[in-house]
Amino acid sequence: MAEDPESIGFLTYQWSFGDGTVSSLPPELYIFHTYHAPGNYVCTLILKTTDGRQKTLFSGVLVRPPQN
Repeated sequence: MAEDPESIGFLTYQWSFGDGTVSSLPPELYIFHTYHAPGNYVCTLILKTTDGRQKTLFSGVLVRPPQN
């Protein structure tokens, strides 16, 4: 998790879901996303503070095909 030790606050949260979808609206820490195809994806979150600092977080996502 990203920390903001000076408590300045985060200005933007930019999500890249690894499937070509990028979202910076709404500017929320948590956002829902639906993957439309099975596969392995790397989701990236870039946090930017009001004073210009930046932190990038990564998470792997495995989407499995539906079970019949």
